[in-house]
Amino acid sequence: MYLVSHGLALPPCKGTSWWNEEVKADIQIKRDSYRDLKKKCDGVSFERYKLAKKEVKKAVQNVRAKV
Repeated sequence: MYLVSHGLALPPCKGTSWWNEEVKADIQIKRDSYRDLKKKCDGVSFERYKLAKKEVKKAVQNVRAKV
């Protein structure tokens, strides 16, 4: 309350209305593939992680464009 009473209020939080279940699921897949990559560092795991990373990026871009 000190900040508000002295006129130093925090700026309003930016919304994350684009964050939905589809994005959450894609990010979880990316995290799982990253864990697999760390466990066994081979070409298949790396390609799976790269693909998951691209999919998350596309999903976020698509959802944010709609908002």
